[in-house]
Amino acid sequence: MSNYLELIKSEIPEYETRLPGTKKKVKYRPFLVKEEKILLHAKQHFDKKDQLNAIENVIVSCSNLKDIDNLPLVDVEHMFLELRKNSIGEDVVLNFSCPKTNEKIKKNLDLTDIKIKSQSSKKKIQLSGTKTIELSEYTFKDYKKTFESVKSKFDEIVYLLSKLETPNEVIDCKTLTQKQKNELIENLLPAEYKAIIKESNNVKRYEHVLEYTTEDGKKRSLQIRGLFDFFCLPSAI
Repeated sequence: MSNYLELIKSEIPEYETRLPGTKKKVKYRPFLVKEEKILLHAKQHFDKKDQLNAIENVIVSCSNLKDIDNLPLVDVEHMFLELRKNSIGEDVVLNFSCPKTNEKIKKNLDLTDIKIKSQSSKKKIQLSGTKTIELSEYTFKDYKKTFESVKSKFDEIVYLLSKLETPNEVIDCKTLTQKQKNELIENLLPAEYKAIIKESNNVKRYEHVLEYTTEDGKKRSLQIRGLFDFFCLPSAI
């Protein structure tokens, strides 16, 4: 008699994908019922920190990635969406309440419509004169550390500060205290701060705007963006 586990696992498909940020090729398999149960349990019973841990554990279990902490956030989003599409399917039925009218909405979503917003990989922002500011890459490790503590765009920019440069000097912002980094940003010109915000928003992230019409005939939209939105997509069990 054949080993039942070997038999059931014998034809699980394997896929390959290229991460959009690091360009690394990754092999992976669909997640199994036991792994979907981990995601579902975390969705129903735990806070967002535990939900991120569940996402991380499933990605590592289902791929040849050993560690995802240092991956750009867009690569983690990519892996989770690929796992979701090839494990449960690309078509999802969403049920939600319209934020404006509280009307119950039922709408189909094709996960292949969730695309990368921007191809920008620029990190340096030109300030007035000869100064430039460089922002660091936002990694999954950063996301886990800051999703609770970063409450505003200002906080995010301060956290991502990497270097302040002139032709004659380079200041490593990692050597500055929190107060000093706050002061650095607070003493910029408004136009310089606006340029940093614009560039920090123009990063590779997966998102989709789902359009729908309410009973009053108005066309409205719902933005689907980020790991927690993807994590909350309906499961198969």
